[in-house]
Amino acid sequence: MNTRHSPQSPALLVLAVLALLGGATWLVMREERAQESSTPAGDARPRPELADRRSGDAEASTGRRRADDGSPDSEQVPPTADPTPERSVPQESTPDESTSAQNAAPLGPAVVERARVLARDAIESIRDDVHREKMDLVWPDAIPTAPPDGSEMLILRGYRYYQLTRISWSAGVADGLWLTTKRDATLAAAGSAVPTRSFTAAADEFRAAWAAAQLVLGARVERKKPLPPNAGLGGRSGAGSHEPYVWVRLRSAANGETVHAASQRGTASSLDSVRAWGQIRDRALHALVARLVPEQRGSVVPSAAWTAFLNATLQDKLERLDMEWGGTDRLLVSVTLKVVGDIGDRRSLALVQALQARLEEIVDPASHIERAVRSARTAAVRLELRLGWDPQRADALIVKDARGSALDTDFIPWVRATYATRDPDGYLALLRRHAVLPDAEASLLRETVAEIEMRYGDAAMDVLGGLLTNATPRVRVEAAFALARLGHDNLALPALRAVAKDVTLRRATWRLSGDWPRWRAIAYLFESSDWDVPRMRAQIAVAGEDGLVIERLANALSARAAPLTDVERREIYRGVLDGPRDGGLLVAVAALVALDDRPSYERLRAIITEMAAPVAEGEDDEIGPWHRRRTLPDLLEQLRK
Repeated sequence: MNTRHSPQSPALLVLAVLALLGGATWLVMREERAQESSTPAGDARPRPELADRRSGDAEASTGRRRADDGSPDSEQVPPTADPTPERSVPQESTPDESTSAQNAAPLGPAVVERARVLARDAIESIRDDVHREKMDLVWPDAIPTAPPDGSEMLILRGYRYYQLTRISWSAGVADGLWLTTKRDATLAAAGSAVPTRSFTAAADEFRAAWAAAQLVLGARVERKKPLPPNAGLGGRSGAGSHEPYVWVRLRSAANGETVHAASQRGTASSLDSVRAWGQIRDRALHALVARLVPEQRGSVVPSAAWTAFLNATLQDKLERLDMEWGGTDRLLVSVTLKVVGDIGDRRSLALVQALQARLEEIVDPASHIERAVRSARTAAVRLELRLGWDPQRADALIVKDARGSALDTDFIPWVRATYATRDPDGYLALLRRHAVLPDAEASLLRETVAEIEMRYGDAAMDVLGGLLTNATPRVRVEAAFALARLGHDNLALPALRAVAKDVTLRRATWRLSGDWPRWRAIAYLFESSDWDVPRMRAQIAVAGEDGLVIERLANALSARAAPLTDVERREIYRGVLDGPRDGGLLVAVAALVALDDRPSYERLRAIITEMAAPVAEGEDDEIGPWHRRRTLPDLLEQLRK
């Protein structure tokens, strides 16, 4: 039987193929509609990428950036100002398509729905009524994907002290580490290790947070009504004096690169008070990560758990350092240097020294670069002392710090605590030496005596008691204060009375400085009521008393309802006129002029003329140039009336 093919056969074949394709398409569409049925109305699906390339690539890295609503996202602030909100730094490289497809694992409907709720709540918790009134929030269209193995969420928060949290995803487990740069008293006594904790976040919650981050990064805002011409130019930005930084970084194992990093502080808005979208977005991302941290922050772990991460951070910054004011590296490097000295290893030391060298090579560094250099120097010295303790070097560092150190302010307390922990007897001997250094700064003496009191107490009574017979008045006063705090008034008060009554102890400057040991002793005595009214009156009448001391004691008598009469004051201040030409004499002259002591006018004019004479270069100027220009001429004018 012969078979013949009809001319219509090819057409029928094509129709059959199209029918099959149409059926498949219908099945796909039905599946998509089924998934959409669980999505809240108006909540669109996100794109698979974490970073929003449309907004990220359009945002310039210089000057002011503008958000999708035309308002300034943040502003490049001059380094001399207190930092205002820093700009968000989007990831510049796009993951390879094959790698992205390999890691773009699907999420279950429940996790996707949870992610949408988290994303919406995170953004709405930061938006204000003005933003809701004027801006529409537009969600992305794509479906979020699961976190690739090795993904990481990192957040920082703080101003002077910082909390750093890192959550890494591996084999379906979200391991978290937390640390703070603030050391407590217990840690300081034990050598000042960095407080660190570990925790494990719920796997589904991490997946949902990762997916919610994709939704937040893919979202955008649109104005409900267009602005009039030029109405959106410019904007406002600012930060409170201690307002914390909010810093966030997301990394994906798809290509090992940063997907999104941002550092925000303060607020930024357009001229019509619409808050910048970039700030809302970045703070929402920070909130998504922060909610994964348990309230008690998990269990205490060895601080070395952070060492590998810190070393990797330092290595990364050596290879691609971005320390500009608006970049995100600056804050991360600062916090890394604050803690690596406590928990780093020998590799950390090499990396810190290399970073310090790189920073020191910067020509005309800004103030934040100089602070980073100081932090690197501090971290290096701290590491060197931890890895190889040198008591002679520690001794020199403590003495040098009192004269102005180039190291961070919390470093010397760490050196002291470490020395006391490693060698208590050697540290007490060091304190004994520091207390009697003939040229020691007042701050060093005060810290030294406070250390003896705090760390050794009654066990160091022989040291404190021996200081009471020292030839230097300020050593005797500081030792007496320490003994008084320890409850030994029987030893402290006689020493303070002896210093207070000694009118031969003169001031180093014309001012009545709070560091002058004699005045510190006097103030302690009458504030503690050891000197009553008769005792103060007796001291005022002592021949050769300092005019400034007389004035302060007279004020104290007035406060106790026992003021001096004008007759008494004239007689007392006349006795000062034979004393040294210093600030105390100037007080006496001014007091006699105010008291209209006309019998003394001729003598006062002679004294003022002498005190107003120019001072030769290199001579001590106990009166001060301001008094020569203003106070003394005014007093002469009053004497002419």
